[in-house]
Amino acid sequence: KDFDEQTIVNIADADVEFKGFEVVAADIDGSSLSRAVININADGAELRDNEIRAEDIPETPDDGELVHGIRIDDRYGDFDDITVTIEDNEISGTEANFEEEHLHGGIFVRSADEVTIENNDFESNDIGLLADPDTPDAEDVDNNDFSDNDAHILGEGVDLQESLDENQFDPEVTIVDDDDELKTGIFGSIQSAVDAADSGDT
Repeated sequence: KDFDEQTIVNIADADVEFKGFEVVAADIDGSSLSRAVININADGAELRDNEIRAEDIPETPDDGELVHGIRIDDRYGDFDDITVTIEDNEISGTEANFEEEHLHGGIFVRSADEVTIENNDFESNDIGLLADPDTPDAEDVDNNDFSDNDAHILGEGVDLQESLDENQFDPEVTIVDDDDELKTGIFGSIQSAVDAADSGDT
């Protein structure tokens, strides 16, 4: 089954398996809360073998033409804990407004306990994976392919060094602070990394 272009998929029931769909969000309406192709606010969701694309999103006053591919957020469900598995999906076309700091990602982890992100293709997103600092190390990010994203991974909610070691990035640009530690994210262009760097970073 393929979803029509005005569909937002909301997964609010426990233990849902969402597999083998093409979801193309080309004309999404909704508030900033719901502007994602797929919203997950339930425990046990599994997304596998899906194609998730954002194309030609119409502007809204709050978010412009911005939309998440997959948004994971347990603040609006009835679950104390959320564990989510995202494997073997293709995610593309999501946009972010860096100047206004309206950041939207192919996958946005806003609030969760454990998120497995494996064997996915992130291509041509402004941000591939956006990890909120309120979810430190909740994400298990392994064997994903990131290509042609302005920022492949952004945010303090993920271990950048581990992600760099366990995934494939094309191209691969990083920022190192004064302590020789990776910071901010893993980028897909030199300019994106320069824009995110502080004085003294290399």
